[in-house]
Amino acid sequence: MNRQEKFIISLSVALLLVAFMAYKIIPEVMSSLRPNGGNFIGMVLESQGEIKMRFGESVNWKPARKKDRIYSKVYLFTGENSSASFAFLDESSLNLGPNSLIYIDLSLDQNGKSKKDDTSNQLAIELVDGQMQVDLKSNNMIKKLKIDDASIDISKENSIVKLNYNEKNGMEVSVMKGDINISTKENNFQVKHGEKIQVSKNEEDSKVEPIPADVLEEMKRMSESDRKAFLEEMQRKRGLAEIAQQIAELISGNK
Repeated sequence: MNRQEKFIISLSVALLLVAFMAYKIIPEVMSSLRPNGGNFIGMVLESQGEIKMRFGESVNWKPARKKDRIYSKVYLFTGENSSASFAFLDESSLNLGPNSLIYIDLSLDQNGKSKKDDTSNQLAIELVDGQMQVDLKSNNMIKKLKIDDASIDISKENSIVKLNYNEKNGMEVSVMKGDINISTKENNFQVKHGEKIQVSKNEEDSKVEPIPADVLEEMKRMSESDRKAFLEEMQRKRGLAEIAQQIAELISGNK
């Protein structure tokens, strides 16, 4: 094999490595850029239909695609016949139904501080409109949910809570697992595992009712599926990082 043939082969291998990095590695790096200096809190697991997000004070919406990272101070929106699921650093997950809008931000500590990309940070999620379900794991980051003027405190870890809200009908909260406390301007409601409550503008008509057993089972099944998908994606990302390191070592060794 002459010198020219060796050069062509080496150049071909180098181009293949560059192409691989451009296709696999660079998108991972670009997706990690922090919008508005926010904290990395999770990622998009699945997106079907029109899913958009915007960060902080920005007025610009951008598509939210599968495997995109999400950061604090984020608005997440789903359009007609659309849905999405998200996972957080503590393996908790959130499902967002059609025509829904939520806002997620850090709930800061007593000193008004937070740690970068840390699972000890606490999250507060506001359901502005639509429906969502949250599946919270041990030592979960999500400590507070908010709907309109109501605040929902989660009193137990490993909780599964489903929320529906629109301005006309008020809110419905279902607890598949765990216990919650709902505080409004007028009342406090305690909702336990297997119960739901419809809170309308006339809060005196609100009452806690049991959830049908088949509905409970379906919600738990969906939550476990989201958790499995999240763990698989995190393992894939670790694999990509190892491949990138091996490529870097190979290039360095050939110099």
